[in-house]
Amino acid sequence: MSTAWLLALVFLPLCAFTLAWFIPGRQFSTRDVPSDLYRMATGAVFAWWVDPGFGLLAAAGMVWWWAKGWPRISGALLWPFVAMGVFLGLQAPAWALSVWLTALLLFGLVQTGIGVAQYFKLPVFLDGTNIHGTFGHRTGLGIYLALLIPLGFLSDYGLVLAGVYFIGVFLSRSSVATVAAAAGMLWVVPQAWGLVLPAFAAALGYRMLKIGNQPGGWKFRHLGDSVFARRRIWQVTLSRSVRSWPQILHGAGHGAFQQQARTWVRSEQCLTGEVYNEAHNDYLEAWYEYGLLLVVVLGWWTYRYGPALGFSDPLTGSGVARGVAALATCPTRVATRATVALMVGVLLMRRVA
Repeated sequence: MSTAWLLALVFLPLCAFTLAWFIPGRQFSTRDVPSDLYRMATGAVFAWWVDPGFGLLAAAGMVWWWAKGWPRISGALLWPFVAMGVFLGLQAPAWALSVWLTALLLFGLVQTGIGVAQYFKLPVFLDGTNIHGTFGHRTGLGIYLALLIPLGFLSDYGLVLAGVYFIGVFLSRSSVATVAAAAGMLWVVPQAWGLVLPAFAAALGYRMLKIGNQPGGWKFRHLGDSVFARRRIWQVTLSRSVRSWPQILHGAGHGAFQQQARTWVRSEQCLTGEVYNEAHNDYLEAWYEYGLLLVVVLGWWTYRYGPALGFSDPLTGSGVARGVAALATCPTRVATRATVALMVGVLLMRRVA
């Protein structure tokens, strides 16, 4: 394979002319097309070499780049980089991953400490009344800590870390993060339900209150306020995902939601008062962008790496927390949370590699 790839370099000058021969009527640059195409194909082949699922997604991104141009290049670049991260993680020595896990758990403590400082209005990255750590948004802080709660049980201080992280989840006042944290915790320590359920019910109750107009006043905030605006986006995303068989088979391409959803606010009367860059449901957004192609990839990953999953397993518990959070927000669309998923995936893959 490597020899063939090197020999392909010799014939790059013929690339633009060959494409022009087979696709008449379309212009190809003799300067850019050879290198661009080779670069995209190299990433797709490397991703396939690491894992066929990554390769298939990278190849789909490459096709969308070819069909729609540079605005759709993100998929062609994303999956080779993910494959590179996985490859490096699989090659890393065990001590390096232990250092990463220790640093991650300590960073979670730091974020909780910053959140507590912000609650008491100490001058630590203050942003009004928003308890956000350094994530810029309370939901981002809450979900990040929710992902760490199960991972804490990979250490000898699981319950202590879970308790500290829960403080950050509580202060974030994120209902999605609260439910995700409870799911991850109960997956790892189901016998602690008598402690977990009341604590997280209190956190949800705190979320349903918001400061009123009068000093020190509080008023109830209906749970429907959190999902009303998103529900319409979900409905439109789902309906647009099944409008044609090509859409169902291969989706609209990676990054299509951000580019197209802005037009839905008016055309579909999504009067949310906000501009949505994400569907706030990773399942629907992934279905819109990849269609059945992603189902095939997920089926392969389940077959290949399913044996690494387990009940009461902290890594699986972090995945469960992410899966729950993905129902109403975008934990795989933000780099700070996606990198946690990447390393959790690497640790799971090492079990069956």
